[in-house]
Amino acid sequence: MENAYEKYIKSGRQHLKLGNFEEALINFRQAIKLEPEKAGAYYNIGLTLYKTEDFSSAIEAFKKAISIKADFSEAFYRLGTIYYHIYEEYDMAINCFKKAVELDPEFVEGYCELGCIYTTIEENELAYENFKKVITLRYGDPCIFIDVAQAYYAIGDYDKAIEELNKAIEINPDYIEAYILLGRSYYEIGKYQSAIDNLNKVLEIFPNINIAKQIKSAAEQKLKLLEKK
Repeated sequence: MENAYEKYIKSGRQHLKLGNFEEALINFRQAIKLEPEKAGAYYNIGLTLYKTEDFSSAIEAFKKAISIKADFSEAFYRLGTIYYHIYEEYDMAINCFKKAVELDPEFVEGYCELGCIYTTIEENELAYENFKKVITLRYGDPCIFIDVAQAYYAIGDYDKAIEELNKAIEINPDYIEAYILLGRSYYEIGKYQSAIDNLNKVLEIFPNINIAKQIKSAAEQKLKLLEKK
C-alpha cells in the first residue's frame, strides 16, 4: 500500500508526463516535506525544472539528490547533460558522465554521451572507446549504430560511419534514417552512385524527404561532371 510520500511522487510524475509542471513541483515539494532525506523527490524536481528551462535550479536539485544518495547514477547523468548540452562545460560534463558509468557499468546512455562529448572535443580514441561499450551493451538495437555513425560522420570519419550504418540495416532493413546517412556518407567520400542507390531506397517510400532529394541531385550532378572528363 502506498504511503503519502509515494502518492505525492506518483502524482507529481503523472503531472510531469502531462506537462503540468507547476502541479508536478507542488507534489514533489509536498513529498519532501514528508520525507526530506529521500533523494527521489529532489531528482524529480530537477527533471521538472529542466523541462521549464530553469537549468541552474535543476542543477541544484540534482546536486541535492546526490548529496543524499551518493550512488545516484541517474542524477549524475542528468547533471552531465545540462553541463554538456546547455552550458558546454565539457570537463564538468565528462566528470558527471564518468561517475554515472562508474556507479552503473551498464549505463548505456552515459557511455553514449561520453562518446559524443569526446567527439565534440576531438578526442577521437576516447570517443571510439566509449561507443564500443555502447555497442557491446546494446548490440541488437539499430538506434545505437545510428548514434555512433552520426558521431563518426560529425568528425569526418565517413568510412566508419558507413560501417556502423550497415550494421543498423542488417538489424532493420527498413531503417530510413540509416539510408539517408549512408547516402550522405557515400557522397562525402565521392562514391556518388552508392549515395544515389541508398537515397533511392528512401525516396521510393518517402518521395518528399527534401534532404534525400537534395543529396541525390547533388550526387547526380557530380556523376555528370565526372562523365564529361
